Amino acid sequence: MGAYAAILFGHMIQADLVIAIAPQTFIDEEQRQRYDDTRWNVLMRKFHLKIKNSPYYDLAEYLKSKKTETVSLLFYGSSDRLDTLHSTRMENLNNFFIYEVKDADHVSAQIMRDYGIIDRLLDIVLRERNAQLVAKMLETESMLKKYTTN
Repeated sequence: MGAYAAILFGHMIQADLVIAIAPQTFIDEEQRQRYDDTRWNVLMRKFHLKIKNSPYYDLAEYLKSKKTETVSLLFYGSSDRLDTLHSTRMENLNNFFIYEVKDADHVSAQIMRDYGIIDRLLDIVLRERNAQLVAKMLETESMLKKYTTN
């Protein structure tokens, strides 16, 4: 759920760049049932008892109405059905760049670490000051191309 928070709060504070790995992008009961997303069931039930409805329960819907320049880089494992669903539904939003980590499941962060993708990504992010430029650089980054698809 850290990636969900990164996306939500990153856009709320108008951060330059958000990096999210295997994010949840909706936590509302209706979509969780529709897509058989049973992760965090006990926590979600308690949460929904306290807060019935919230505009933040569906990040795609919430962010459609926001004018933000925040660049979001989302990474997900190609073999995880829910990670694929949650990530790819964000691809039509402004400044969202979605990367499928090949041959990875929900632990795509470990694969990215093991192949050096996280180190290379952080090198690029820390070197460049412009989030749009970071996103464009990632499109041509050879290490990223080897292990991901965009």
